[in-house]
Amino acid sequence: MNKNIIVGAVIVVAAVVTISLALKGSTTYASVVEAKENPETTYHLVGEWVKEKHYDYEPLKNPDFFSFHMKDSLGAEVQVVLNKEKPGDFERSDKIVVTGKMSGEVFQASEILMKCPSKYNANELEI
Repeated sequence: MNKNIIVGAVIVVAAVVTISLALKGSTTYASVVEAKENPETTYHLVGEWVKEKHYDYEPLKNPDFFSFHMKDSLGAEVQVVLNKEKPGDFERSDKIVVTGKMSGEVFQASEILMKCPSKYNANELEI
């Protein structure tokens, strides 16, 4: 068999394996309901902190436990648990994006990203 054919076949197989692994490891945006229906899948949930329910963070007791309730854009609410410290400026965030999986009725987050209000809003510029 020609060496070029073998090398070409190996490259094609490597490319297919790499692409399939990349797609398998990627996460998608979902609603709370969809995350509850597929607890084995990692999702990004976008929502807002339910301020009326406050949050649970006691750094002297356990600095690696942060819990709060969030509501997605469809109005579904879920408790989020992050086994890391509370992100700075959490209270100031407009929107929250959490990445993780459902564990029972709790969304176990591995990461939290926050969108804070911009200090450069046109209506608030001081000249």
